[in-house]
Formats: sequence, C-alpha cells, structure tokens
Amino acid sequence: STPLMHQLYQLFGPETKVSVDYYTTTRKKSDGTGRLGALHEAIQREGILHRWKLNGMQPDDVAIVSDTDETFTRDFLRALQICDIPNFRPGQDCREPKVFASSFIYESSLDCVNRERRWHHPDAVLGECV
Repeated sequence: STPLMHQLYQLFGPETKVSVDYYTTTRKKSDGTGRLGALHEAIQREGILHRWKLNGMQPDDVAIVSDTDETFTRDFLRALQICDIPNFRPGQDCREPKVFASSFIYESSLDCVNRERRWHHPDAVLGECV
C-alpha cells in the first residue's frame, strides 16, 4: 500500500474500503469566473456516484465530499460513527441529509488566518440520499 493509502486507513480504519481516484482536466474555466461549466460538474458528480457504488455504499453509510485540502478531524469522523445525528437518521426525505463543516481560511500559511471569511466544506452526506 502507498503512504497515502496507509494514512487514509489510519484515519478511516482497516475495515473501511478507501479509494482515491485522480482526476485532471485540461479544460479551461468556461465562464471566466473561475467556475467550471455545468456539464463538467455533472461529469464529476457522476464519477463520484460511480465510485461510491463500486465501493458498496449502503443507505446508512456517510459519504464525505471534499477537496484534497479539506478534511474533518478524526474526532469528528468518530462522532459521525457513534452519535445520533438527526440529519443521518434512516428514512430521510433527503431535503436535509447533509452536515457542513465550517472552517477558517488560511492565506499562504497557517499563521495567516482570514477571520473575516469562513469556508463551508467538507460535507458529509447520508448514503441513502446520494
């Protein structure tokens, strides 16, 4: 196993199926604002759903959606496993099946915290609503 996979198994545990898919594109930002077009985002979502199905996601699993520089703490992930979280109770109508993190924004270094803005990622989503 690679060092990255070793770290992921340390975080999620040896019984959890962990996959890392690499995705690159040479496609330019479509609208000049830095956002990718709707088609590009739809293709990414489809790829994520495909991987989750391959990994055997179950209705009571929790999906973590994040960029590589966003992560929950191990304690928060453990709390997702053992605490009763109303958004993750079975039988959801899937209108509120998500938990958003709220984190500081660092500019260039951990010493440069921008306290005026917050970032609302990563996300955790109930498996039955994926």
